[in-house]
Amino acid sequence: METASQKYIDERVQSAPDESQKAELGKLSELYQKRLWHQMTMELRRITKEQTVKDMLPLYESFVKEFEGKLNPVELIGWAVDVSRGFCATPTDALEFLTPFLDEAQMAMRSTPAKILLLSEIARLKLTLNMHEESKTVSHPLDSLL
Repeated sequence: METASQKYIDERVQSAPDESQKAELGKLSELYQKRLWHQMTMELRRITKEQTVKDMLPLYESFVKEFEGKLNPVELIGWAVDVSRGFCATPTDALEFLTPFLDEAQMAMRSTPAKILLLSEIARLKLTLNMHEESKTVSHPLDSLL
């Protein structure tokens, strides 16, 4: 049975504007089908840093979100930070993208390094937006984690 994630990535492959993006998205589809989560994480990090695939935010919402619990938490958060820095137009957009990763249930499952990375990035964005008190609130749990 085809999942929503598989359907989405297959549609992205078919509608890719050029052969390069088609190949990159095709590789993600293959890794997904084979359930190679570590390789998937590494591939997501690579294509995000190289910006070989556009529209990473919808890729997260419609593809990665379904299986994010199977990915290495530090690499997942690292990837999310890369996406927020490379594909969000403003710090506000980046904050909106990263904030759902703070969900209490998700945070309970994350490793300490992943929590530190996420909280630090959100605090940094809030400082950038002159949200000093909110930044302190977000960064306060870092004291006990460090």
